[in-house]
Amino acid sequence: MGFLSCGRVSSISKRIIRAVISTIVVAITGATGVSESVAQGGSIIPDKELMITNLSVVEDTTRTANSCDRSTGFSLPVWSFGRLMKDMSGTNDPSDFVLQWLRTWKTAKTINGDIIRARATIEREVIAPWLARSGGKKLDLRKAPFRLLAITFRPDLRDRTKGKGGEGRFVFGVLDKNCRPMEFTVIFEYALPAASCGETLRWASQFHALKDIPFGRSYNGALEAITTTFTTPRPASGRPNGSFLGQLRTNEIALGSPWQLREFSLVAAGNNQKAVLQPVTVKQTPKMSLNNSVALRDLINKNQRAILNETFVIPASMLGGASDVNGVTWGARGVVNNDARHKLALNTCSGCHQTETGAPFVHVGVRNARQEAELSSFLLGGTVNDPVSDTERSFSEIERRVSDYSVLLNTKCEGLRGASAVRGAPENDGAQQFYCEADQPNNPNGSYPSAVAGEGFSFMLGAVSVNNPPTVTLSGLEQGCVKAGGPLH
Repeated sequence: MGFLSCGRVSSISKRIIRAVISTIVVAITGATGVSESVAQGGSIIPDKELMITNLSVVEDTTRTANSCDRSTGFSLPVWSFGRLMKDMSGTNDPSDFVLQWLRTWKTAKTINGDIIRARATIEREVIAPWLARSGGKKLDLRKAPFRLLAITFRPDLRDRTKGKGGEGRFVFGVLDKNCRPMEFTVIFEYALPAASCGETLRWASQFHALKDIPFGRSYNGALEAITTTFTTPRPASGRPNGSFLGQLRTNEIALGSPWQLREFSLVAAGNNQKAVLQPVTVKQTPKMSLNNSVALRDLINKNQRAILNETFVIPASMLGGASDVNGVTWGARGVVNNDARHKLALNTCSGCHQTETGAPFVHVGVRNARQEAELSSFLLGGTVNDPVSDTERSFSEIERRVSDYSVLLNTKCEGLRGASAVRGAPENDGAQQFYCEADQPNNPNGSYPSAVAGEGFSFMLGAVSVNNPPTVTLSGLEQGCVKAGGPLH
């Protein structure tokens, strides 16, 4: 959830084809420090394609702005917080739309039976200073106290069952009245529309083409051409306010303690073009009241296989209305498999942002002007001890995303027949890539068979060497493969 929600719903198992991953070449390429060879189109450069934090992008004053930037003038640049909010506001007054969202913190909420306490200090810390800068009556979106931290592409969150080719994201940090970064981040997460394999690949190829453009005016122009295709509202799409926003997530301790993550969706009451941002459940995170309960114990023990395969989806009735990050470890007395406990906990907001990964609450850090955002060790690579067993666990999330991206870029789409290509795929927020099982011991010559099957669906693979990325052709056969993907954060 990238950052801000960690619904890990599927990942590459130890038994699936690993040919692509074996081609990873680690190099110093900027903040992420990862590169990977790709059969088509050259190397992947994550800093330009997947996790973009370069100052020439996030401080481009022709495309983004905040209340502390004196050069902003009277415009709403395309990557500014104000412009993104305006574009998703539908027929609402944009200023009122934003104010309504901010004021959701001021009163207690009951979400899915979960009582979420008010954090009324948002009035003093965010709303009042913004109104004062705006003249006191309405929020001037040109003076929004939100600094752009990163623009990210998450092709690993693609989901054919939902017409989603991944996600495009904008990460912002909130500024106080003195222009200092607050411990408060906001992320806009857009679903990239894709009705076919070809449209999914089109998104990937557009972002991949950015690697060949030097950072600067040309790069930013090319990136803008991509992002405006999913941030620009399309009323005819039938989506609330015509927006492709999937969800908006926040992570803060500036308004109260402890750290807390919230999730918002566009919700319409009658008029689909007058939807407002309303708090909703945090995905893959149970209500805190269920921790250490018999219900949680039984949930883990009865669903071990799905949890370990990372295909398990927390039942909607159990989801929390917010996620407090307070150092509490998810689990229960009587859980028989700690790896299953770990996987379930890692999927939760609080587990991913602290207890299971050792992260400092955010994965993309707030920043001062002329300072690039810092990324967490969960993204860049690091180890942490399991809070229950003390076993050492390793994470390198950007490397995992690069591997998945490489598979996608080497995918051929012929043979797809609409929904038949995803038959058997569970409905969840992260149904993404499918990998066919093939035990290497059954392939002593180091090659994989031309066709392999798993559960519910199949890929056809050309005969490939373990040392080369395979050419993957999706077949639409009703046999099966293992789903693989990554965290929503």
